[in-house]
Amino acid sequence: MDYQGGGGAVLKTPRTSFLPHLHTYSFEDGITVQLGKFEDRRDGLTAEATFLCDGTLIQFGKLNLSSAAARKTQAKTLAESHPAVKLADWTDALLNITYTSTEQWRTGTEPVVDLATVEMDYEREVSLLEPLIPLDGIVVDFGDGSAGKSLFVLAQLATIASGKPILGMSPTETGNVLLCDWEDSPATHHERLAAVCAGANITIPEGSFLYQRMDRSLIDSLSRLQKDIKEHDIKCIAIDSLGMACGGDPSDAQLIIQSMVAAQQLGIPTIMIHHISAEMKGKESERPYGSIYVRNAARMLFRLDKKQELDLDESKVYVTNTKANRGRLRSRMAWDVEFVNDDKEHMQSVTYTRALANDYEEEMKKPANQMSVKDFLIQTFDENPTSAYSVARLKDLIKEDLGKEIKENSLRNTLSRGKNEGLFYIYKTDDNGTNWWQLAEAAPDAHPLL
Repeated sequence: MDYQGGGGAVLKTPRTSFLPHLHTYSFEDGITVQLGKFEDRRDGLTAEATFLCDGTLIQFGKLNLSSAAARKTQAKTLAESHPAVKLADWTDALLNITYTSTEQWRTGTEPVVDLATVEMDYEREVSLLEPLIPLDGIVVDFGDGSAGKSLFVLAQLATIASGKPILGMSPTETGNVLLCDWEDSPATHHERLAAVCAGANITIPEGSFLYQRMDRSLIDSLSRLQKDIKEHDIKCIAIDSLGMACGGDPSDAQLIIQSMVAAQQLGIPTIMIHHISAEMKGKESERPYGSIYVRNAARMLFRLDKKQELDLDESKVYVTNTKANRGRLRSRMAWDVEFVNDDKEHMQSVTYTRALANDYEEEMKKPANQMSVKDFLIQTFDENPTSAYSVARLKDLIKEDLGKEIKENSLRNTLSRGKNEGLFYIYKTDDNGTNWWQLAEAAPDAHPLL
């Protein structure tokens, strides 16, 4: 039925769309009314009301849906600002819109379901990226501030956007992804994404990896994100990080509950990056920082630990599944991560390679050798100022004297940076293309090649 008014039926029955926090009424003549950010107060149900004509804003403001006086005032304002629609038509339309939205809000958008009659599709995938991202619910990746969480999640998103097995696993579905960031900048994440793509030798299709710098809490951004997800057909979203996104103290149970409910209402696989509890750091029973509802509301939790020695362009990341409320806990996973940076320490490439995780206990409890590789090289060269060393020989010495395994590419990067700093010098390059190194201050006096 049309929305009738004393001035004639101008506003026809609209097309409607009801999301949990955004109701949209679209009329044939280009008029769109959106109600969002509902708040049930003592004086009635209120909402932010947006009125558009062919995409142009007509009016915006808070509207008490339960107040006849508020509707009357709003209709008069709309008729004055947009005279193409008569006052009576606005009055009638607002009555129907506010009543419909109030009923939707009071009763919810989901009907009661008889579970006995629900049909199951047992051929349906249960993971978007097995075992890291389930198809429904929230996954929380948490760890220390230096554990490489953001980069690891970015690699997961890049896997979904490209369909390529960057982490040694392929997604069940390829599609657009969205990174919502409260902590860094577009430039930082562009550099990281470009490095991941370079390390995996892939190209991300244009428009498939979207980024949004966030300026308000997840709760306050829900309607906007729901629109973005629908408009861009987003398959997976990441929140970096929950501590910033909740808009307050993560120890506040009510705030975390509201944030997790908001994340659930996004309706797509959601990864939340979070930190560990300071008092639990280093303990086997580590848990995400703040309210217990972070753990309770998540479908899966993964703790990230990183092992990295000083000055090395490589690390090992361990991923431990600490909660799975559907099925078994997954075995601990590990990746060798190799970085290549330029002389200004801009990330050029990063490569993830699946590795065994059976050294976790030994490596994580073993104290780090405090001597850096660069300092060891200076010491070695200084003790033998008339000798020059190949990368292969230096690699063996580092293993023998420091007990560190180091890849030759990482060692070459350390030597190259030292060369740019004026510390090291290539004494000669032999017929096989091998560089022989020594301290810059000793050049060109070296004679034995080691």
